[in-house]
Amino acid sequence: MIKKIITSAFTLFLIAGFAGGVDAAASISPSNQTIYGTDAYANWTFAWTSSSYAKQVSFNPGDRTGYRTANSRTNSSSMTHKYEYSSSSVSKLYYPKIAVYDLTSGATVGTGSATVHKRLSN
Repeated sequence: MIKKIITSAFTLFLIAGFAGGVDAAASISPSNQTIYGTDAYANWTFAWTSSSYAKQVSFNPGDRTGYRTANSRTNSSSMTHKYEYSSSSVSKLYYPKIAVYDLTSGATVGTGSATVHKRLSN
């Protein structure tokens, strides 16, 4: 009985550890940037934990348009990406996100997020 409890506790510890590490397995760099103009581009490098399996990278620009595929199949551990933000607001914040999936298992490799501050002028 005690062996079952210890085994169950260890299993939960491992699951919690893997689940907690998902956010740390992918990143967006720079994590904060300010862009200027009515139509302005934000530029990033996306990076994630590498393995020999192909990955799919999805990107959500944080402008209420939702996720879209940034790279449908890659064996790399990083990529560059740019996105044009259009707004005539004097100042606006966006919170872009990425999600990286292992195409072999369908598991999420990791997620990452950033902040974009778009201003009309500097």
